[in-house]
Amino acid sequence: MTSASSAYAIYFNEGPGYLFVAHLGRGFSGKAMLVRSCAHPHKLYVRKRVQGKSLQNEYGTRYDEIFRYPPFKYVPELIDWTDYGQATYSMTMQFCNGGSLQDLLSNPVFNESHPVAEIFMWRILTELLQTLEFIHYERAVAHLDLLPQNVFLHWSDKAMADRDNSGQHLPEVYLGDFGLADAIHLGHMQYDLQMLHTTMIITGLGMSLVAFDARDWKERISRVYSTELRTCLAMLPAPWGFSEAATRVDETGSSTKELRARIMPIALKKMAQLERKRQMVDYRFTKPTIATEVKLNKAKSELDVEDIDEPFSYALVDQETSAVFKVERKAGAITPRAAGKGYIWV
Repeated sequence: MTSASSAYAIYFNEGPGYLFVAHLGRGFSGKAMLVRSCAHPHKLYVRKRVQGKSLQNEYGTRYDEIFRYPPFKYVPELIDWTDYGQATYSMTMQFCNGGSLQDLLSNPVFNESHPVAEIFMWRILTELLQTLEFIHYERAVAHLDLLPQNVFLHWSDKAMADRDNSGQHLPEVYLGDFGLADAIHLGHMQYDLQMLHTTMIITGLGMSLVAFDARDWKERISRVYSTELRTCLAMLPAPWGFSEAATRVDETGSSTKELRARIMPIALKKMAQLERKRQMVDYRFTKPTIATEVKLNKAKSELDVEDIDEPFSYALVDQETSAVFKVERKAGAITPRAAGKGYIWV
């Protein structure tokens, strides 16, 4: 039964069903958007529609990003996926509520005069290094796109509660978007480590992703950072710059496993020292920023569907509870032929 607060929403017939909330952007391999689960109306997820090439293996069709997407604690969890054939599919992933590192660095409050707190620099370095070690050795995959826009910040529910009480808790640092991931070899490993170095420098300089000359970063990065952090950064391969003068991959450097073994003892000791100081630092910098309310129009004709790929339907929902009253399928809508989890409504 409908109610006075009912309205139409864009509906994706995947898994338990998802309602469109907002566009998040476009990456190399597809579009990303924020969606709400019909099974859990208070849960937000990221849905990515991938238009990419397919590879064949002994089990049939496989997809680059799906089959290279790693299950790891610092990678957004893959919740569901749906195959539409002809090398197109959708992925539903964990939503990181702190946005991307690029979002943070775009905030004018962070610059060379007001650098990001050192303890957060250590958090980025150690958690991304752990992620690279896992994908390089356990999954035999290189990410190849480790840039601030693909590094995400997330507070768990418990961390958010503790953070609201004390303001002292850092978000976890996740590596997402495996659209360019490829099989690992030494050159790829070194490239990932170079990009980690570059991301650290960009963060330390408080820069958004703009061209810089990697040769002068030592003179530009803030001197407020400790000798230990600067020493660990120097262990990484030469940073990959966004200028023609700094675009060489060094294939002779240390492996990810070797670097993590050398860096982690220094990092853990220094992070413990910083935590004990309980300084009022600036890592209370961001909160979940995307509105958690589904914005619904009152009529189907008012829905903006120009940038949403087929297939989708229209769901009549309760704006207050997000309960779905009925689903109206568009003429000619395509029924998914397979799904990673959940069920398909035919």
